[in-house]
Amino acid sequence: MKLLLDTNVLIDFFRNPRARQEFDARAHRPLLFISSVVVLELFAGCRTSRHEKELKSFLKPFETAERLIVPDHACFKEAGRVLAELARDGVGRDHLLRIANDVLIAVSATRSGVTVVTANSGDFGMIQRHTPVRWMLPAI
Repeated sequence: MKLLLDTNVLIDFFRNPRARQEFDARAHRPLLFISSVVVLELFAGCRTSRHEKELKSFLKPFETAERLIVPDHACFKEAGRVLAELARDGVGRDHLLRIANDVLIAVSATRSGVTVVTANSGDFGMIQRHTPVRWMLPAI
């Protein structure tokens, strides 16, 4: 199974290595991918040079194996369409701004045939109404 780990799941893994081990044990040897959007969010959260160094080390195997999900122009267009539909559903502007990256992750994962692992069931459930993203909870 091809899985893309969302930022909220990776943050938990960094904070709690046991959570990663438990996930790996339940995920039946997944092929893990990383989104460039998640990388952006993770680097934005680095507060020390040590955090940045650890993140670079973590990312190296994904980069070496070319297990990267990088949104292209079509993904950005589709994400814009999904955000417009969510606005028509009544989702407020502030919420749309908070979930724009999640929509981009969802659209690019869908185009790549990858399932998103996220703890954000509320937003991904809402996004799924407008794009056929496959997602699952980390189940840990």
